[in-house]
Amino acid sequence: MNTFSTLLTSKKLSKGLEAMKITNPTKVQEAVYGAFMEGKDIIAKDKTGSGKTLAYLIPCIERALARMEEDHSRCRTIILLPTYELVMQVQHVTLQLLQKSQLDLRSVALPGNANIKHQVDALKGKPEIIIGTSGRVLELIQMKKISGPTIATLVVDEADHMMDKYNLDGLKAVKKCLYKDTQIAFFSASMNEKAIRIAKELSTEPFLALSKEEERIPASITHLYIKAPRNEKIEALRSLLSTEECKDQKIMLFVNRTYDAEEVYEKLSFHHYKVCNLVGTKDKKERKDAMEGFLSGKYQILISTDLAARGMDISDIYGVINLYLPTDSRDYLHRAGRCGRQGKPGICMNLLTINESKRLSELENQFSIHFQEAFFEHGKLKISSK
Repeated sequence: MNTFSTLLTSKKLSKGLEAMKITNPTKVQEAVYGAFMEGKDIIAKDKTGSGKTLAYLIPCIERALARMEEDHSRCRTIILLPTYELVMQVQHVTLQLLQKSQLDLRSVALPGNANIKHQVDALKGKPEIIIGTSGRVLELIQMKKISGPTIATLVVDEADHMMDKYNLDGLKAVKKCLYKDTQIAFFSASMNEKAIRIAKELSTEPFLALSKEEERIPASITHLYIKAPRNEKIEALRSLLSTEECKDQKIMLFVNRTYDAEEVYEKLSFHHYKVCNLVGTKDKKERKDAMEGFLSGKYQILISTDLAARGMDISDIYGVINLYLPTDSRDYLHRAGRCGRQGKPGICMNLLTINESKRLSELENQFSIHFQEAFFEHGKLKISSK
Protein backbone atom coordinates (compact mmCIF):
# COMPACT_ATOMS: atom_id res chain seq x y z
CA MET A 1 0.00 0.00 0.00
CA ASN A 2 1.22 3.48 -0.90
CA THR A 3 1.63 6.14 1.74
CA PHE A 4 1.34 9.84 1.00
CA SER A 5 5.03 10.27 1.76
CA THR A 6 5.89 7.97 -1.17
CA LEU A 7 3.02 9.03 -3.46
CA LEU A 8 3.32 12.81 -3.36
CA THR A 9 5.90 15.07 -4.94
CA SER A 10 5.61 17.79 -2.29
CA LYS A 11 7.27 16.77 0.97
CA LYS A 12 5.64 19.72 2.71
CA LEU A 13 2.21 18.48 1.68
CA SER A 14 2.86 14.93 2.87
CA LYS A 15 4.12 16.29 6.21
CA GLY A 16 1.00 18.44 6.46
CA LEU A 17 -1.19 15.39 5.96
CA GLU A 18 0.83 13.53 8.56
CA ALA A 19 0.25 16.41 10.98
CA MET A 20 -3.48 15.87 10.34
CA LYS A 21 -2.95 12.17 11.16
CA ILE A 22 -3.51 11.15 7.53
CA THR A 23 -0.78 8.85 6.21
CA ASN A 24 -2.37 6.36 3.80
CA PRO A 25 -4.53 7.32 0.80
CA THR A 26 -8.01 5.88 0.53
CA LYS A 27 -9.01 3.89 -2.55
CA VAL A 28 -10.46 6.86 -4.41
CA GLN A 29 -7.52 9.11 -3.48
CA GLU A 30 -5.02 6.61 -4.84
CA ALA A 31 -7.18 5.78 -7.89
CA VAL A 32 -7.44 9.32 -9.24
CA TYR A 33 -4.09 10.78 -8.19
CA GLY A 34 -2.05 9.76 -11.24
CA ALA A 35 -4.72 10.77 -13.76
CA PHE A 36 -5.24 14.05 -11.96
CA MET A 37 -1.53 14.89 -12.05
CA GLU A 38 -1.42 14.07 -15.77
CA GLY A 39 -4.14 16.66 -16.37
CA LYS A 40 -6.79 14.15 -17.46
CA ASP A 41 -10.49 14.80 -17.03
CA ILE A 42 -11.97 12.64 -14.27
CA ILE A 43 -15.34 11.23 -13.25
CA ALA A 44 -15.18 9.70 -9.77
CA LYS A 45 -17.90 8.15 -7.66
CA ASP A 46 -17.36 6.66 -4.23
CA LYS A 47 -19.40 6.28 -1.08
CA THR A 48 -19.86 8.90 1.61
CA GLY A 49 -16.84 9.17 3.88
CA SER A 50 -14.39 7.72 1.34
CA GLY A 51 -12.19 10.82 1.28
CA LYS A 52 -13.32 12.47 -1.96
CA THR A 53 -12.54 16.02 -0.81
CA LEU A 54 -8.87 15.23 -0.29
CA ALA A 55 -8.93 13.12 -3.47
CA TYR A 56 -9.15 16.33 -5.47
CA LEU A 57 -7.60 18.84 -3.04
CA ILE A 58 -4.27 17.03 -2.79
CA PRO A 59 -3.54 16.83 -6.56
CA CYS A 60 -4.96 20.33 -7.09
CA ILE A 61 -2.43 21.69 -4.62
CA GLU A 62 0.40 19.67 -6.15
CA ARG A 63 -0.53 20.83 -9.67
CA ALA A 64 -0.68 24.44 -8.47
CA LEU A 65 2.81 24.13 -6.97
CA ALA A 66 4.18 22.63 -10.18
CA ARG A 67 2.53 25.19 -12.44
CA MET A 68 3.81 28.07 -10.33
CA GLU A 69 7.30 26.99 -11.35
CA GLU A 70 6.45 26.25 -15.00
CA ASP A 71 3.56 28.56 -16.00
CA HIS A 72 2.44 30.88 -13.22
CA SER A 73 -0.33 32.31 -15.42
CA ARG A 74 -2.32 29.05 -15.20
CA CYS A 75 -1.99 27.68 -11.70
CA ARG A 76 -5.50 28.23 -10.36
CA THR A 77 -8.31 25.83 -9.49
CA ILE A 78 -12.05 26.47 -9.23
CA ILE A 79 -14.05 24.10 -7.02
CA LEU A 80 -17.83 24.30 -7.48
CA LEU A 81 -20.29 23.13 -4.81
CA PRO A 82 -24.08 23.45 -4.54
CA THR A 83 -24.52 25.06 -1.10
CA TYR A 84 -23.06 27.69 1.19
CA GLU A 85 -22.33 25.13 3.90
CA LEU A 86 -20.37 22.87 1.56
CA VAL A 87 -18.32 25.80 0.26
CA MET A 88 -17.36 26.76 3.81
CA GLN A 89 -16.63 23.15 4.74
CA VAL A 90 -14.23 22.62 1.82
CA GLN A 91 -12.65 26.00 2.52
CA HIS A 92 -12.07 24.91 6.13
CA VAL A 93 -10.35 21.69 5.02
CA THR A 94 -8.27 23.57 2.43
CA LEU A 95 -7.05 26.20 4.87
CA GLN A 96 -6.23 23.54 7.45
CA LEU A 97 -4.23 21.53 4.91
CA LEU A 98 -2.32 24.57 3.62
CA GLN A 99 -1.55 25.71 7.16
CA LYS A 100 -0.37 22.29 8.34
CA SER A 101 1.75 21.96 5.18
CA GLN A 102 3.21 25.47 5.53
CA LEU A 103 2.55 26.13 1.86
CA ASP A 104 2.44 29.63 0.43
CA LEU A 105 -0.84 29.11 -1.41
CA ARG A 106 -4.07 31.02 -0.91
CA SER A 107 -7.69 29.91 -0.93
CA VAL A 108 -10.89 31.96 -1.06
CA ALA A 109 -14.52 30.97 -0.44
CA LEU A 110 -17.14 32.49 -2.78
CA PRO A 111 -20.59 31.31 -1.71
CA GLY A 112 -23.68 32.95 -3.15
CA ASN A 113 -25.74 35.46 -1.17
CA ALA A 114 -22.66 36.60 0.74
CA ASN A 115 -21.09 40.06 0.59
CA ILE A 116 -19.69 40.29 -2.95
CA LYS A 117 -17.56 43.36 -2.17
CA HIS A 118 -15.63 41.40 0.43
CA GLN A 119 -15.20 38.60 -2.10
CA VAL A 120 -13.88 41.02 -4.72
CA ASP A 121 -11.35 42.30 -2.19
CA ALA A 122 -10.30 38.72 -1.36
CA LEU A 123 -9.73 37.98 -5.06
CA LYS A 124 -7.26 40.86 -5.31
CA GLY A 125 -4.80 38.59 -3.51
CA LYS A 126 -4.90 36.26 -6.55
CA PRO A 127 -5.71 33.04 -4.64
CA GLU A 128 -4.68 29.81 -6.31
CA ILE A 129 -7.77 27.92 -5.06
CA ILE A 130 -11.27 29.35 -5.59
CA ILE A 131 -14.15 27.55 -3.86
CA GLY A 132 -17.70 28.67 -4.56
CA THR A 133 -21.20 28.16 -5.85
CA SER A 134 -21.61 28.30 -9.62
CA GLY A 135 -23.84 31.39 -9.65
CA ARG A 136 -21.46 33.53 -7.62
CA VAL A 137 -18.35 32.29 -9.44
CA LEU A 138 -20.00 33.04 -12.79
CA GLU A 139 -20.98 36.52 -11.58
CA LEU A 140 -17.39 37.27 -10.58
CA ILE A 141 -16.06 35.95 -13.89
CA GLN A 142 -18.48 38.22 -15.74
CA MET A 143 -17.30 41.13 -13.56
CA LYS A 144 -13.76 40.23 -14.70
CA LYS A 145 -12.69 39.60 -11.11
CA ILE A 146 -11.79 36.01 -12.01
CA SER A 147 -9.89 35.48 -15.24
CA GLY A 148 -10.95 32.32 -17.11
CA PRO A 149 -7.56 31.85 -18.82
CA THR A 150 -5.83 31.53 -15.42
CA ILE A 151 -7.85 28.44 -14.48
CA ALA A 152 -6.07 25.12 -14.99
CA THR A 153 -8.60 22.86 -13.26
CA LEU A 154 -12.35 22.91 -12.64
CA VAL A 155 -13.59 20.55 -9.91
CA VAL A 156 -17.31 19.79 -9.65
CA ASP A 157 -18.07 18.32 -6.21
CA GLU A 158 -21.47 16.83 -5.32
CA ALA A 159 -21.64 16.34 -9.08
CA ASP A 160 -25.05 14.66 -9.11
CA HIS A 161 -26.55 17.72 -7.45
CA MET A 162 -24.53 20.14 -9.59
CA MET A 163 -25.95 18.53 -12.72
CA ASP A 164 -29.60 18.65 -11.73
CA LYS A 165 -32.09 21.01 -13.38
CA TYR A 166 -31.39 23.76 -10.87
CA ASN A 167 -27.59 23.84 -11.23
CA LEU A 168 -26.61 22.46 -14.64
CA ASP A 169 -27.02 25.72 -16.56
CA GLY A 170 -24.77 27.51 -14.09
CA LEU A 171 -22.13 24.80 -14.34
CA LYS A 172 -22.16 24.92 -18.14
CA ALA A 173 -21.94 28.73 -18.09
CA VAL A 174 -18.83 28.65 -15.88
CA LYS A 175 -17.22 26.01 -18.08
CA LYS A 176 -17.79 28.14 -21.20
CA CYS A 177 -15.74 30.93 -19.64
CA LEU A 178 -12.66 28.68 -19.37
CA TYR A 179 -10.21 27.43 -21.98
CA LYS A 180 -11.28 24.26 -23.79
CA ASP A 181 -8.24 22.39 -22.44
CA THR A 182 -9.09 23.21 -18.80
CA GLN A 183 -9.09 19.99 -16.81
CA ILE A 184 -12.52 19.11 -15.37
CA ALA A 185 -13.08 16.60 -12.57
CA PHE A 186 -16.44 15.37 -11.25
CA PHE A 187 -16.79 13.87 -7.77
CA SER A 188 -19.89 12.47 -6.09
CA ALA A 189 -21.11 9.79 -3.71
CA SER A 190 -23.95 8.91 -6.07
CA MET A 191 -24.28 9.44 -9.80
CA ASN A 192 -26.98 7.78 -11.87
CA GLU A 193 -26.55 6.95 -15.55
CA LYS A 194 -27.95 10.31 -16.64
CA ALA A 195 -25.47 12.24 -14.47
CA ILE A 196 -22.56 10.14 -15.73
CA ARG A 197 -23.67 10.74 -19.33
CA ILE A 198 -23.78 14.52 -18.78
CA ALA A 199 -20.36 14.43 -17.10
CA LYS A 200 -18.94 12.58 -20.10
CA GLU A 201 -20.44 15.16 -22.46
CA LEU A 202 -18.75 17.95 -20.51
CA SER A 203 -15.35 16.24 -20.44
CA THR A 204 -12.81 14.83 -22.90
CA GLU A 205 -11.84 11.15 -22.69
CA PRO A 206 -12.31 11.15 -18.92
CA PHE A 207 -10.59 8.78 -16.53
CA LEU A 208 -13.34 6.81 -14.78
CA ALA A 209 -13.14 5.86 -11.12
CA LEU A 210 -16.66 4.61 -10.46
CA SER A 211 -16.85 2.45 -7.38
CA LYS A 212 -19.41 -0.33 -7.72
CA GLU A 213 -19.56 -0.76 -3.98
CA GLU A 214 -23.01 0.11 -2.70
CA GLU A 215 -23.27 2.70 0.00
CA ARG A 216 -23.46 1.02 3.35
CA ILE A 217 -23.73 2.22 6.89
CA PRO A 218 -20.29 1.62 8.47
CA ALA A 219 -20.22 -1.46 10.70
CA SER A 220 -18.48 0.64 13.38
CA ILE A 221 -21.74 2.51 14.12
CA THR A 222 -24.03 1.36 16.94
CA HIS A 223 -27.76 1.94 16.40
CA LEU A 224 -29.95 2.62 19.43
CA TYR A 225 -33.57 3.60 19.89
CA ILE A 226 -35.20 5.18 22.91
CA LYS A 227 -38.96 5.15 23.32
CA ALA A 228 -40.39 8.65 23.71
CA PRO A 229 -43.97 9.83 23.25
CA ARG A 230 -44.21 12.74 20.83
CA ASN A 231 -45.00 15.30 23.54
CA GLU A 232 -42.04 14.13 25.64
CA LYS A 233 -39.35 14.04 22.94
CA ILE A 234 -37.66 17.31 23.92
CA GLU A 235 -37.41 16.18 27.54
CA ALA A 236 -36.04 12.80 26.40
CA LEU A 237 -33.55 14.64 24.20
CA ARG A 238 -32.31 16.68 27.15
CA SER A 239 -31.92 13.51 29.21
CA LEU A 240 -29.96 11.90 26.38
CA LEU A 241 -27.64 14.88 25.92
CA SER A 242 -26.98 14.93 29.67
CA THR A 243 -25.83 11.30 29.88
CA GLU A 244 -22.17 10.52 30.51
CA GLU A 245 -21.96 9.08 26.98
CA CYS A 246 -23.10 12.29 25.25
CA LYS A 247 -22.01 15.03 27.62
CA ASP A 248 -19.27 17.21 26.05
CA GLN A 249 -19.30 15.10 22.87
CA LYS A 250 -19.83 16.56 19.39
CA ILE A 251 -23.38 15.69 18.28
CA MET A 252 -25.39 16.21 15.08
CA LEU A 253 -29.09 16.48 15.80
CA PHE A 254 -31.38 15.81 12.83
CA VAL A 255 -34.92 17.12 12.44
CA ASN A 256 -37.37 16.81 9.55
CA ARG A 257 -38.83 20.32 9.56
CA THR A 258 -37.62 23.89 10.01
CA TYR A 259 -40.25 24.36 12.74
CA ASP A 260 -38.75 21.47 14.75
CA ALA A 261 -35.26 22.94 14.39
CA GLU A 262 -36.34 26.33 15.71
CA GLU A 263 -38.28 24.82 18.63
CA VAL A 264 -35.44 22.52 19.69
CA TYR A 265 -32.85 25.30 19.35
CA GLU A 266 -34.85 27.65 21.57
CA LYS A 267 -35.46 25.03 24.27
CA LEU A 268 -31.88 23.73 24.36
CA SER A 269 -30.48 27.26 24.36
CA PHE A 270 -32.77 28.15 27.28
CA HIS A 271 -31.21 25.29 29.25
CA HIS A 272 -27.70 26.52 28.38
CA TYR A 273 -26.66 23.75 25.98
CA LYS A 274 -23.92 24.76 23.54
CA VAL A 275 -26.13 24.44 20.47
CA CYS A 276 -26.22 25.99 17.00
CA ASN A 277 -28.84 25.80 14.27
CA LEU A 278 -28.09 25.36 10.57
CA VAL A 279 -31.73 25.50 9.51
CA GLY A 280 -34.35 28.14 8.72
CA THR A 281 -34.26 31.75 7.66
CA LYS A 282 -30.92 32.58 9.27
CA ASP A 283 -28.67 34.87 7.25
CA LYS A 284 -25.37 33.69 5.78
CA LYS A 285 -23.28 35.14 8.60
CA GLU A 286 -25.27 33.23 11.23
CA ARG A 287 -24.96 30.00 9.25
CA LYS A 288 -21.24 30.59 8.79
CA ASP A 289 -20.81 31.26 12.51
CA ALA A 290 -22.81 28.11 13.30
CA MET A 291 -20.69 25.87 11.09
CA GLU A 292 -17.36 27.38 12.13
CA GLY A 293 -18.41 27.29 15.78
CA PHE A 294 -19.30 23.61 15.54
CA LEU A 295 -16.05 22.77 13.75
CA SER A 296 -13.98 24.67 16.33
CA GLY A 297 -15.74 23.15 19.34
CA LYS A 298 -17.50 26.34 20.43
CA TYR A 299 -20.79 24.48 19.98
CA GLN A 300 -21.38 20.88 21.01
CA ILE A 301 -24.65 20.27 19.15
CA LEU A 302 -25.46 21.13 15.52
CA ILE A 303 -29.13 21.04 14.50
CA SER A 304 -29.69 20.22 10.83
CA THR A 305 -32.08 18.84 8.25
CA ASP A 306 -31.05 16.34 5.58
CA LEU A 307 -30.70 19.07 2.95
CA ALA A 308 -28.52 21.34 5.10
CA ALA A 309 -26.24 18.43 6.01
CA ARG A 310 -25.71 17.19 2.45
CA GLY A 311 -22.09 16.29 1.83
CA MET A 312 -20.81 17.33 5.24
CA ASP A 313 -17.61 15.62 6.28
CA ILE A 314 -16.75 16.44 9.88
CA SER A 315 -14.35 13.81 11.14
CA ASP A 316 -14.79 14.05 14.92
CA ILE A 317 -18.56 13.73 15.35
CA TYR A 318 -19.21 11.31 18.21
CA GLY A 319 -22.85 10.62 17.50
CA VAL A 320 -26.03 11.40 15.60
CA ILE A 321 -29.43 11.89 17.20
CA ASN A 322 -32.63 11.63 15.16
CA LEU A 323 -35.45 13.53 16.82
CA TYR A 324 -37.68 11.81 14.25
CA LEU A 325 -36.84 9.15 11.68
CA PRO A 326 -36.46 10.57 8.16
CA THR A 327 -39.33 10.00 5.76
CA ASP A 328 -36.95 8.59 3.13
CA SER A 329 -35.08 5.55 4.43
CA ARG A 330 -31.95 6.43 2.41
CA ASP A 331 -31.65 9.59 4.46
CA TYR A 332 -31.12 7.39 7.51
CA LEU A 333 -27.98 6.06 5.82
CA HIS A 334 -26.65 9.57 5.24
CA ARG A 335 -27.55 10.75 8.74
CA ALA A 336 -25.93 7.80 10.47
CA GLY A 337 -22.91 8.18 8.20
CA ARG A 338 -22.09 11.60 9.71
CA CYS A 339 -20.40 9.66 12.54
CA GLY A 340 -18.22 6.55 12.38
CA ARG A 341 -16.08 8.03 9.59
CA GLN A 342 -12.84 6.44 8.42
CA GLY A 343 -13.52 3.32 10.52
CA LYS A 344 -13.92 5.20 13.81
CA PRO A 345 -16.69 4.10 16.20
CA GLY A 346 -19.93 6.05 16.17
CA ILE A 347 -23.41 5.93 17.61
CA CYS A 348 -26.78 6.77 16.04
CA MET A 349 -29.51 7.39 18.62
CA ASN A 350 -33.18 7.55 17.68
CA LEU A 351 -35.99 9.00 19.80
CA LEU A 352 -39.03 7.06 18.63
CA THR A 353 -42.75 6.96 19.22
CA ILE A 354 -44.46 3.58 19.10
CA ASN A 355 -45.56 4.22 15.51
CA GLU A 356 -42.05 5.16 14.39
CA SER A 357 -40.52 2.07 15.98
CA LYS A 358 -42.51 -0.06 13.52
CA ARG A 359 -40.12 1.11 10.77
CA LEU A 360 -37.01 -0.31 12.47
CA SER A 361 -37.32 -3.76 10.89
CA GLU A 362 -37.55 -2.12 7.46
CA LEU A 363 -34.31 -0.19 8.08
CA GLU A 364 -32.62 -3.28 9.53
CA ASN A 365 -33.41 -5.32 6.43
CA GLN A 366 -32.49 -2.56 3.98
CA PHE A 367 -29.11 -1.68 5.50
CA SER A 368 -28.16 -4.91 7.32
CA ILE A 369 -28.00 -3.18 10.69
CA HIS A 370 -29.38 -3.99 14.14
CA PHE A 371 -31.22 -1.65 16.51
CA GLN A 372 -30.92 -2.04 20.26
CA GLU A 373 -33.31 -0.49 22.75
CA ALA A 374 -31.72 1.88 25.27
CA PHE A 375 -32.92 3.75 28.36
CA PHE A 376 -31.61 6.17 30.98
CA GLU A 377 -30.35 5.05 34.36
CA HIS A 378 -28.58 7.31 36.89
CA GLY A 379 -27.31 9.67 34.21
CA LYS A 380 -26.04 6.88 31.97
CA LEU A 381 -27.28 5.40 28.71
CA LYS A 382 -28.04 1.73 29.26
CA ILE A 383 -28.72 -0.87 26.56
CA SER A 384 -31.59 -3.23 27.18
CA SER A 385 -30.68 -6.92 27.59
CA LYS A 386 -33.75 -8.02 25.60
